[in-house]
Amino acid sequence: MKNIVSIVGAILCLLFSESVFGQVIPPRVPKSHLKELALKANVKSFKVTTYKAIDSFGIVKRGSKADFWKGDIVSFFDREGYKTEMNYYDKDANLNQKILYKYNDKRKRTTRDVYASNGKLINRNIYFYDENGYKVAYKGYNSKGEIMESFVYKNDDKGRELEEVCAKTTAPFCGKYTYVYDQSGKVVELCRYKSSDKKAEDCEKYVYDKLGNLLETSFYKDNNLVYRIVHRYNKSGDEVNQRLFDERGNLTKEKKFTYKYDAKGNWIERTEFVDEFVKFVFVREISYH
Repeated sequence: MKNIVSIVGAILCLLFSESVFGQVIPPRVPKSHLKELALKANVKSFKVTTYKAIDSFGIVKRGSKADFWKGDIVSFFDREGYKTEMNYYDKDANLNQKILYKYNDKRKRTTRDVYASNGKLINRNIYFYDENGYKVAYKGYNSKGEIMESFVYKNDDKGRELEEVCAKTTAPFCGKYTYVYDQSGKVVELCRYKSSDKKAEDCEKYVYDKLGNLLETSFYKDNNLVYRIVHRYNKSGDEVNQRLFDERGNLTKEKKFTYKYDAKGNWIERTEFVDEFVKFVFVREISYH
């Protein structure tokens, strides 16, 4: 599932602080390694800060923090490239939450623990695997050890997730996701079910290029096309253009992105334009082992 480019702005803000179109249905797949996060070299940590962009006589400058910015997010990685910690700060740079990650000897994630600023456990998420190493369940517990939610998975013989079913203590069924793959193993269709019936609430279909970059995202509701997004990338594999089309094929919005890179090839500044007007500057501070 790592080949899916998530269209949820909030999730991408969490990982890369990227603002994009749409409302994808994100699979519950942990992004554990630098490669899955498209980070190059031996990254130790990175911090994301988002600014409003100001166009002053054709020169783009950073303005104040973006309205949706709630504080910096700092991620930490071990020398093997696995994410070990994420810290969430408020607008005054005070720690709000700390998330710690642990892995088994096969480097599959086993726990995700969330702590408050005072160090007290808020909740714990545990990943369960079968004898083949395929994920079969993901369960969430509160600080008392009481189970709050559960996600159960069905896999094919290659370990790829075919179905994810959600249940909570407050609701016996809280959603289902199904996945379809192409011959190369990339997800080409992702559907969400709000109820236990067989009709999907909405689906997304994906088209990739030969390099595995996502070229098109098509969103369907009740089997009817709602919108289509076309993506373009630069030589570094970073997205430089998104075009949003309605169900009739009319271009309704366009986003462009420009980048500044460090010596390792990771972008450290990303500027976003919407319909030719500059909107945001995303800044990443990256340290290396």
